[in-house]
Amino acid sequence: MSKPHSLVTAAPLSTQMIYCGLLPNFETWQKAKKQDRLSCKRLSKGDAEHKELAAVYSRCRKSDRCGSCKKCLKRARQSLIPQAAWHLLRLLKKRQREAKEKGAAMPKLWAVSAADARQAVPRDSLSVAAVTTKTETLSKAIERSVLKYAVVFGGVDFSLNFLRPTGSDPVWQPHYYLLIVTPSDTIVHSVLDKHFSPAVGTRSVPVRIDEVDPKDLPTCVSYCLKAEFTRRESYKGRNGRIQTAKNSLKANERDELAVFLHKLGIGNRLLLRGLKITKGKVTRTALCPQHTLVKKAKIVTWSVQDGRPGLFDTTG
Repeated sequence: MSKPHSLVTAAPLSTQMIYCGLLPNFETWQKAKKQDRLSCKRLSKGDAEHKELAAVYSRCRKSDRCGSCKKCLKRARQSLIPQAAWHLLRLLKKRQREAKEKGAAMPKLWAVSAADARQAVPRDSLSVAAVTTKTETLSKAIERSVLKYAVVFGGVDFSLNFLRPTGSDPVWQPHYYLLIVTPSDTIVHSVLDKHFSPAVGTRSVPVRIDEVDPKDLPTCVSYCLKAEFTRRESYKGRNGRIQTAKNSLKANERDELAVFLHKLGIGNRLLLRGLKITKGKVTRTALCPQHTLVKKAKIVTWSVQDGRPGLFDTTG
């Protein structure tokens, strides 16, 4: 493997990924600060909850982080995304070596996208209890299934849906995105399908599973803890079929979601199994007594080969 670029080697791992083009469109500090200023200005003109959140944003300092503003979210993403990607890729390679030695089915990394129509709620009706309960239910379902020894890194996303029938009221739809290492997607379907249902009168598939290319892993991990949210609007295409477009949330919609996410907290947006986060560091946890964990992590760099991003180069 070629020697990593000197600028990349000296930078934090998240910066290495951005430099290599593996995390395109990653938010900048300037953008995060600008969004926080605009949010504070809007929220300070709203009701009591909005004004309280504006005060929280304005008090955020290096010595006393609020954990909710865009700057805090960027800091969390910049720390967690590269660490989680490294752990998942390292685990995938380890499981594949073990499977090859035993002649077993080769494990793969799967991206699971799932939405339960029963969780859709009208505006101003998002509930922290409903989201955390669903997350705990999914975690327990995985723990009690054939996936109990699978490492999972995932999170919950939110979109404001303006879907057919035309004229129907918009609804907030929680949406789960999970990364799982397991030999077959059929196993994942057998465990998760029963926990998600499609919208009434639609043919949408509530659980979609795709294999992840390791080079796309940082982007997939970043999707588990999103910084931007969208509104999904349906329209009739030229072929007469209903199409869906993704657009940015409007200012009042962003403020409503910001208040809810402040109550929910960054930690409750994540679903972890076999991984834990302690003081901003992602580490492995044993899922069964037989699992042995590496006490000391190796030195990690992100390399570039022939002008193209390479995989993790672990040394030490």
